[in-house]
Amino acid sequence: MELPAGTADRLLAQVRLLMVRQVTSLWWEGYGHATTYREQHDHLDVPAEHVTDSGHRLVQWIINARQHHRKGWMPADRITALDRLGMIWDTEQQALAHVRTYRDHHGHLAVPQAHRTSDGYPLGSRINVLRRTYAKGQLAQERIDALEELGMVWDTRDQANEQLIAHARAYHGHLRVPRDHVTQDGYPLGNTLKIRRSRYAHGNVHTDVVQALDELGMIWDLHEARFADGLAACHRYRERHGDLRVPVTFIEPEGYNLGDFIAYQRALHAGSVRDRAGRTRTLLPERRAALDELGMLWTVAAAGRPPTDAELAARPVPPARQPARRSSARAGRRGSRAEGTGPRAGHHHQLTELPPQARPRESYRLSTSSRTRRRMSRCWRRSATKAPTPPAREPRKPSAWFSRGWDAS
Repeated sequence: MELPAGTADRLLAQVRLLMVRQVTSLWWEGYGHATTYREQHDHLDVPAEHVTDSGHRLVQWIINARQHHRKGWMPADRITALDRLGMIWDTEQQALAHVRTYRDHHGHLAVPQAHRTSDGYPLGSRINVLRRTYAKGQLAQERIDALEELGMVWDTRDQANEQLIAHARAYHGHLRVPRDHVTQDGYPLGNTLKIRRSRYAHGNVHTDVVQALDELGMIWDLHEARFADGLAACHRYRERHGDLRVPVTFIEPEGYNLGDFIAYQRALHAGSVRDRAGRTRTLLPERRAALDELGMLWTVAAAGRPPTDAELAARPVPPARQPARRSSARAGRRGSRAEGTGPRAGHHHQLTELPPQARPRESYRLSTSSRTRRRMSRCWRRSATKAPTPPAREPRKPSAWFSRGWDAS
């Protein structure tokens, strides 16, 4: 049996490759992938998602190599081979080096969770792992001392609370901060206060933080504070005008839009306000009672305040309306027509003498022009005076010769 040319060489190469794989350890195959990665990136800090072209997960091979080295299972020749590649046996030392670099560059260790270094090291997630290890009491004391010398903050909540209180104290003497307010150093004070209010509603704010913010004038319930502002504006309006007949567009000299506040409270009372889920918002009974004590007018019809004497005197007086002048020729035609001497004498009498069904209706007199009314009058007059329709003729009888001829046949 003859084989095609070159078949023997290919078969021999496959057999040789199979023998090499059987006698060679898989560890050295992974070492070859590590050498290739070291030549391409100048380090062995392999990301977790890295996969070689042949589908080999190099990061898992490196993790296994570290475990074998830590347990004393790795031979000396393999340790020497990995040291030549710059193998990082202690990951905590690697993290400490990146932490020191970040501290020297930024001046703090408030590392964002998604932060990666320029070489791709996930420093943010590594800092979180160190904090969790410290909280469990599994971090060595020498590591703790080294990190604390760099300014490591183990409890980020305490640091966040200190930053919030410091920025709140530096605000404009109150804590009515807009939601989108950001300080000059980039701290989102408005959004942070919003988050604290939400946590306070669920009882998730520490007592010391609540006390510190209360001393600065913290407003925990914005809805209640806004209603209190509107109620105070109602008191001022009642003291000035004696009632709560507030115009819709009224704005106080202090700048508060009392007209909008009153309109919104009426809408709540009427049940015409809905939330995002489509549910009807109602006015709380205690708020309605507080407005009723001030003489709140819940209907829009009674909301208009009568003008004062000064306002009436300041209004401009409209000029008196003069009757429209008519030309002498048109007046003469109208007079001759009424007297029966003009070219269309008796027209008015003819209209009055028509039967009721032929007279022009009053609605047409009010909604149409004079020329159109004259045309309609003529049409109605013609329809009223039209001759009656003659009766229908009887069918003709057949002639005598036709009858005779029919009978004769």
